[in-house]
Amino acid sequence: MPRVTRKNSIQENVVDVNSSPEKDDKSNIKVAAISAARSNNHPESQCVMIVPDGMLNGNNQRGIVVVKLRNPKTGTGTLYAFSHNNTKLYEINQFDESKRSWFLDNSVQSDGSFFLTTNVDPLFLILPYLQKAKHTSPIDQLLVDEDYAETEKLSTCSKKEDLEKIADCKQSGSFQAWKYSEEKTLNWLEKKVSRISQHLKEKNFNVTQSAVSSNYIKTDSEAVPESSFTRYAFGLISEYLCDELSAALEKHLDLPAVQKPANNQDVKEPPAKRQKIDGETKSEPLEDYSKDQKPFAKEKIQVSAKSKALASAAKGSKSIASFFGKK
Repeated sequence: MPRVTRKNSIQENVVDVNSSPEKDDKSNIKVAAISAARSNNHPESQCVMIVPDGMLNGNNQRGIVVVKLRNPKTGTGTLYAFSHNNTKLYEINQFDESKRSWFLDNSVQSDGSFFLTTNVDPLFLILPYLQKAKHTSPIDQLLVDEDYAETEKLSTCSKKEDLEKIADCKQSGSFQAWKYSEEKTLNWLEKKVSRISQHLKEKNFNVTQSAVSSNYIKTDSEAVPESSFTRYAFGLISEYLCDELSAALEKHLDLPAVQKPANNQDVKEPPAKRQKIDGETKSEPLEDYSKDQKPFAKEKIQVSAKSKALASAAKGSKSIASFFGKK
């Protein structure tokens, strides 16, 4: 398990990955144990990060840089990671659940959370700065943020052909200036939504149930309308867009209005259990416990003629206990 050092927590610093494990051709991810700072009273603490295979192997032997950049949707600081040459950008998400720990070598780490690192298109982070620009300017002048100084590194992550997907370029020799284009941006986002929607359909991904686990529901992609996959893919892309651009994209895609199912009609429940008799399965369930059951009627006890005769003969006779009473 490769170890990379950090200070206090995952913040803006270079992560050393010189001690990388042997490459596994069958796996496209690696798990890294990240060491925190040591203190006099506590041993070295660590956390776990799951990263793409190419992030720690190959030419990335000089390390990665973990920084805070402005989130394109919320505008708040979010953790990202640059490759050593600032050509690739990764987003870092933390997953944390209570009552979990990690066993790392001979130590137990009480913090059971882990960080998931995935590739992210840097154009999503560049978009807000292009939208706010009032004039046509070079990209290095557009990507200036006083709160997040590392924003300027985004310019090295995107080539000219990438920026032309969301902006118009005015070039004179080697000088390039850029201006935001909403038409190009919506067309670029539409292609992303289309690719994600097609991938969801090929994987038969459950896009109809939001509160029911897909492990217990069988879905048929042919029975699900195409708009459902498009709506789901649009929701994923919207996580990287501001509200105004997300609304413009929804209108551009001409998505139908979201209809909430009435009385959970769309929720498919498992069929009632059937009883097997002589190797055959009955076509109907024995009982439907979801319906109200009628109370059991009290059965009448049939009395024979002999019992009736004995009962009538006993009328008027004294009990045997009466003979032993006081007179």
